[in-house]
Amino acid sequence: MEIKWPQFKLSKRALPALLASIFACVQIPQASALEEHLEGISKMLTDGVLAGRSCEPNNPVTIGIWPFDEANIPIGSANAKRLYSTLLSSLLKQRTECLTFFDGNGVQANIDWLQRTDAFRNQGTKPLDVIEQNLQNVDFHFSGRLFEQNQKVQATFKAVERQSGATLVTTKPIVLSDDYVAEQCGDGAISPEAAARSIGQKVNLRASSIKQLIVDNGYFQDTNAQTAFSRYMTVLTANAINEALWDPIKRESIDIRFPGLTGSSSLYKSRGLSVEARAFDSRAQVDRSNEASSSNNDNTAFSMSLRYWLCGDAAKTRISVNNRAGENIEWLGSISLASIPNEMEIKPAADLPLAENWGPSGAFSFAMTTDNGANPYFRPGETMVVHFQLERDSWLYCFYVDSAGTTIQVLPNIQQDQTNSNRNFFKGSVVHALPDANRPGNPDNFEFKFNDLTTGVEVLKCLAVSRNITAELPLELRGQNFNPIPLSLASRLREIFQRLPNTSIAEKSVTVTVSQ
Repeated sequence: MEIKWPQFKLSKRALPALLASIFACVQIPQASALEEHLEGISKMLTDGVLAGRSCEPNNPVTIGIWPFDEANIPIGSANAKRLYSTLLSSLLKQRTECLTFFDGNGVQANIDWLQRTDAFRNQGTKPLDVIEQNLQNVDFHFSGRLFEQNQKVQATFKAVERQSGATLVTTKPIVLSDDYVAEQCGDGAISPEAAARSIGQKVNLRASSIKQLIVDNGYFQDTNAQTAFSRYMTVLTANAINEALWDPIKRESIDIRFPGLTGSSSLYKSRGLSVEARAFDSRAQVDRSNEASSSNNDNTAFSMSLRYWLCGDAAKTRISVNNRAGENIEWLGSISLASIPNEMEIKPAADLPLAENWGPSGAFSFAMTTDNGANPYFRPGETMVVHFQLERDSWLYCFYVDSAGTTIQVLPNIQQDQTNSNRNFFKGSVVHALPDANRPGNPDNFEFKFNDLTTGVEVLKCLAVSRNITAELPLELRGQNFNPIPLSLASRLREIFQRLPNTSIAEKSVTVTVSQ
């Protein structure tokens, strides 16, 4: 990609040093052994947040437990909930008069209660959107991620201080036992067409009232990168759902929408306005011109997402179809790659790191997406506009990493008014666009335009900070030129920002796939 240019409340506690992880990646042969390891992990997480703090029974440290993002994990939802419950039980054993957990014994009950109310409908399509808002008053967040590597499902956990957004503890991965992994990758692999028909039949049985399907992007393994195969499977599955729901009497089909393909964006029109979290859902980024999409009946509007993991000649694939009311239909199985065209791309050309954004966004809420969705696909010649909303007034520092690994600074930058010390300041609770040539007092005079020289996977990474820290950053991170940032700094951005005193930080990134 080329960037085209014209000729909270602050923490009063000192942050503990990042704790070294002590758990090696080991195979857990049975559930009881896994429980023992989770108890060890629970102790490490709680010891990490209590390090250097005196016990204050009248003012205990509070911890919010962050559930797994079930739409993006390589195991079934039921097993994910079981693993979460086991972790929760282990954590509750660590509870003392100095340490309490969000909702005590009833964290999972509270989540179940949210499922039965209108909270998800009113505040966003994803349970995690609501849970993040309900965990804003705790001192720390504990969160875990599930991913697949070397054909093994693994789990890792971290502890984050809420007010600063600093990560205090990160555990090394443990491998889940087979009883948590219902199906091994490659077992009983079926054709792509059969997999698409299977989810279509499930949707027909459980959500026959569906009127609109918003197709989110499909992703490769535990990254946010797209491939030709992920795009092929999303289209194939959407068509299979449409075929399964076809009404031959009324001759009606469902309305299928792909974010970004309608040429309009409701978020761009909302610049300067406050919107609900649901506006950053993919459903808000489609044209609202017809009756189905303008309807307020969230029960009939569903979104579909897809993620797959390679294993030899097969791909373990998870397809999720859900609506804002909390209804969810999923398919998890293996797809044979033998029948797809030989030239079809099934993995990115370069090895990619795991997606960084897991758990809460940081010290405060930070929503970000683009006119083509949260982690979009673009062709050379196309341009991108990023939309974001911050919970509080913040100074934004953004960096772009192209497919060659080169990092340059986008905000603040040399093209802005250098006499304006707040040139990267953004008000909270309203929608902003980047770039925005019409931003009052501080317009952007550049555009994100993709070319065919850097096709591949690229990342826009933004850190929102509670105060102006520009003068405290290394010279190379002050936006004084467009020279590539040295790798010694680019690889440590989060660490550099988190070390600054009296700051609250939230972080978001957008992964962009550029392909012909």
